[in-house]
Amino acid sequence: MEEIIRSIREAEAQAEELLRQAAERAAKAESDAAERAAQIGRASEADCRKLRETRLAAARQRAEKEYSDTVSAEKAKATDEADALLLTSELHVNRIVRRICGDR
Repeated sequence: MEEIIRSIREAEAQAEELLRQAAERAAKAESDAAERAAQIGRASEADCRKLRETRLAAARQRAEKEYSDTVSAEKAKATDEADALLLTSELHVNRIVRRICGDR
């Protein structure tokens, strides 16, 4: 009977040891998972920052190109309008000069 009780106590001690080891492994796994999650979070943050900077630079370049294209187009229109006004204003200028000079 004593041997059976000793066997049971040894089995209980082994079970307690196994539980302790399992708890240690679980705690280690949880700690490793938390560290890995933190690493992934930092890497994701860096990737997002890089993507944001890239997208902002691309948007800035597009805006500058659109601005430059718009300014060039409007400048060309203004030049054409000024040239057209010069052509039609010559007749009026000549009439004004003749009036001033008394040569109606």
